[in-house]
Amino acid sequence: MANNNMNKNLDAFFAEANSRGVTSMYDAILNPEYLCYLDQYLSSKNLTVRLGGARYCEKITELTDLPPYEATEKYSDLYFGHVKVVSDGSNQGLTGYQSQDYACLPETYKSGIFDFYPEDTYPALIKSIMIDKGWPIMIHANGDKAVSLTIDAYREALKLYVERHSVIESSIARYSALVSSSMIWRN
Repeated sequence: MANNNMNKNLDAFFAEANSRGVTSMYDAILNPEYLCYLDQYLSSKNLTVRLGGARYCEKITELTDLPPYEATEKYSDLYFGHVKVVSDGSNQGLTGYQSQDYACLPETYKSGIFDFYPEDTYPALIKSIMIDKGWPIMIHANGDKAVSLTIDAYREALKLYVERHSVIESSIARYSALVSSSMIWRN
């Protein structure tokens, strides 16, 4: 039943995209749960929309075990163009990683949650994905401390190689972090 409903929803979704002239779609997070449905769907359909997305790695082992990046050379209904790294939570949920504790203190994690401990392992992980494995990265960084740690990790990795990477879903950053990141992209 769930697959039938999912297929109907995907049919309607792609039909609406086609009605608007959309020929390509890119999802910022393709995790194994989504892929389970998409793979089944793609095996029974001829798509009129090309799908791309960021490979979501939820566990550190998934990031360290990534295969080397290979650019898509021939048409495929589904391809991966980035790796998605989620460094922290949401500011609304009081889990965005902040440099100061939240004013309305949650019971735990008073300054939010950072997904990579110890913090000093984060730059090496980002370098490994970007430089050693060659993947473009999309990073979810919301809290000001998560944004600063991400910019610092990019700065270190970009000393070795320049490719297009992005901080996405960022809502709070210190002015100094914005200035610092602008300097990275200019060099």
